[in-house]
Amino acid sequence: LYLRLADEDGRPLELRDDGRLAPFDPAPGRRVLELLRGPYVRRWQFAPTPRPWSDRAAFVTLDGGQLRAIEEEAARAPLSAASDQPVVDFAAHFPEGQRTDVAGYALRVIRCDAPRKVRLWTGSDDALRVWVNGRLVAQVLKLRGVRLDSESTEIELAAGENRLLVEVSQGGGDWGLALRIENEDGQDLELTADGRLVPFG
Repeated sequence: LYLRLADEDGRPLELRDDGRLAPFDPAPGRRVLELLRGPYVRRWQFAPTPRPWSDRAAFVTLDGGQLRAIEEEAARAPLSAASDQPVVDFAAHFPEGQRTDVAGYALRVIRCDAPRKVRLWTGSDDALRVWVNGRLVAQVLKLRGVRLDSESTEIELAAGENRLLVEVSQGGGDWGLALRIENEDGQDLELTADGRLVPFG
């Protein structure tokens, strides 16, 4: 059930615990929207230049130096505005002429007080690779549309800063990523703007 109340002029109202109607306070309302959208990571730092992806049967070839250069490019970029949806639209972050037969890269820094294990749930359009601190931890080579939680991977995070880098390869059409994080007990985690993992909700 979804129900919303408004006054005669269309201004939103909230129904308080004591049964009284009051003008809607947007601050907690924004938090309600965050909860409805789910625990997906919706803010990323995008490397500005995608790489060509012409062979659909293989990933883009990257050596260690090229991977570090991509991470450094992304780290210099601002953190994007939060997406309104669980799926982050990669096409919105690249010029129109660079949205077909390419691989795009996005970075998030995760800060931990101590080593910990977490689980990543991912879905992508199209192919996907994920690195944590330069180590490849997940890959799916196929043309597909985004389905939430298509696959999961357990990863280990070190104390201090951890670099989570994703590559989403794009053939044509839609281009996106859905990624969320759980703790070892299956509890959803939220990745805050400053890179901390906190319980979601």
